[in-house]
Amino acid sequence: MRPGRVAEISAWSLYDFANTVYSLNILSYHLPLWLTSDQKMPEWQFALVMGVVSCVAAFAMPFLGRLSDRLGVPGFLLVGVTVLSAGFTALIAAADTLALALVFFCLSNIFYQCAQVLYNAQITRLGGKSELGFVSGIGVSAGYMGSLVSLFLTRPFFRHGGHAGTFLPTAVLFFVFALPCLVWSVLRDVGWLRASAPSKLPAGLFAYDWRRVGALLGRTRDLARFSVFSLMILIVSSVLIMLMTVFSRNAAGLSESEIETMIILSSLAGIAGALSSGWWYDREWSVRVVRGVGWCWIAVFVANAFWRVKPCFFVAATLGGFSLGSTWTVTRVYLLSLVPSAELGEYYGVFGFLGRIASLLGPFAAFSVLRLFSESGRVKYDVLNVFLMTLAAVGLAALYRIRTEETPREG
Repeated sequence: MRPGRVAEISAWSLYDFANTVYSLNILSYHLPLWLTSDQKMPEWQFALVMGVVSCVAAFAMPFLGRLSDRLGVPGFLLVGVTVLSAGFTALIAAADTLALALVFFCLSNIFYQCAQVLYNAQITRLGGKSELGFVSGIGVSAGYMGSLVSLFLTRPFFRHGGHAGTFLPTAVLFFVFALPCLVWSVLRDVGWLRASAPSKLPAGLFAYDWRRVGALLGRTRDLARFSVFSLMILIVSSVLIMLMTVFSRNAAGLSESEIETMIILSSLAGIAGALSSGWWYDREWSVRVVRGVGWCWIAVFVANAFWRVKPCFFVAATLGGFSLGSTWTVTRVYLLSLVPSAELGEYYGVFGFLGRIASLLGPFAAFSVLRLFSESGRVKYDVLNVFLMTLAAVGLAALYRIRTEETPREG
């Protein structure tokens, strides 16, 4: 592999690294525990806030993806939303009231989620389809490395200032690690502008017909079935990410050091899942690989059924990390085999919309289960586990209705 290509993949992958720094500290670990433990916010209220944020982000994503396609400058757009996300994350630390901190968190998270559309769509700038599974796996692996590095880099701030002491360092780390990708993206955009910039902006640039979302998702039967799988697994993933540390503390009774051990194990498993699934996908390039990921999710909840036994809970957490890493790696490249390249940005936006709807439904579903069974003690966690396994099974069933023929490789 030529040095220039290695540098491009490394720069692009560092954004995944930066993403996970943010995701771990703001979405999974420090901020959820700061809200639910330090600020005594009920779990269902936190789930409600996350659902509202995802709803707002969902409606921005298809528009942003189409805007990226029509302008041809996803890098400039990525810089804007990343700076806004990092800035509002830093402001969480400066907020003097809980309400203001929640406002800054919501804005930070909205821009963070929107950035994923612009970042994912640029994977096609890195090579032919026959090797994009491996490239995607490198990115996801870098992301899990980000969670491990973040855990150690923010530990001194946590020891000194508690969970709240990690917010400002997280904002700085998020921006610094994202910077190489931002620079690379802008340079690619500048090259495109010099070579083929349009003489005037496209008509109706800032208009969006929301009927396109349904039309795009249902363009082919296979795409519609893959959309069902994606929705189910994204709901499951959103609940897992949101409640991972809360469940570990309140249900399984893990200590702070045990929670960190669980995060490290699941992160290492995520790296293994990303690299192995990416390697497998480049050799298969078919739905069989995606089905394998679906079966991994079933295994997660079978193991988690025995969460009262700590070793079984750690097994479930490790399998969960493996499944998440495989999911992020495979789904964003399998989509390439189902959609036209000229509309790739919009399709990533539409699937981002689907993901945010999942992130909306996931928290509301978790809120409903936890609220409905709030008087039943720890049984509510068993009900939640069965519910999530059912969703994973529905998604897997949809995959088995997709044709099994391999898609011809390109590149």
